[in-house]
Amino acid sequence: MQTISENVRRDFERIQDDPSIFPQELHRDTLDFIVSQNDINEITKLQAGTEITKRDHGIQILCIFPTKDDEDQTWFNYTVGADRVGCPELLTFYPSAPTALFVFNALYQRMLDLKLEIPTDFEVPVMIDGMFGNDLQIALVLLTYEQRKEAYEKYTCQVESVDVPIIHVVMPTPNGEWLSDIIPPGFLPSGSAGGALFS
Repeated sequence: MQTISENVRRDFERIQDDPSIFPQELHRDTLDFIVSQNDINEITKLQAGTEITKRDHGIQILCIFPTKDDEDQTWFNYTVGADRVGCPELLTFYPSAPTALFVFNALYQRMLDLKLEIPTDFEVPVMIDGMFGNDLQIALVLLTYEQRKEAYEKYTCQVESVDVPIIHVVMPTPNGEWLSDIIPPGFLPSGSAGGALFS
């Protein structure tokens, strides 16, 4: 029989009184305990594991891609945890997890180092040079509140709140083509942002 620490026991009592504290306000040993248990449901274990990663690394990057049985599903990647240090979360529909991981980690580090221009206007993308070691640019587009609500319902469900700012990271293919057909209609950059990328 496994012995549990006093922190774990107290955290489980606190969860009974206020489930909203899970997982952000739990002790690390409680999170480790949850992840190690076979009789705890997988969603709870996933949430505890995500919290551990955010604490250890600042962010977690989630990569969601279609299965062979569900080819109509949208491929997307997003971050959770960046908002805890005052940075926006990132979302992309670019269909390559390795590329998203590379770009998100680089952008997050630039945000931490205060070396990244954060978009402040929904209509005007911020263009970033040199991310791939060539002349290809990526575009950062700030999501509107309505887009964040839709993202929260369909894509970024582990972001802590619909009020957290999210930047849509739009990336070209290796040959420089902007792929508007991979972006869900509600997330295509509009106005001058859309014109600049997809004209």
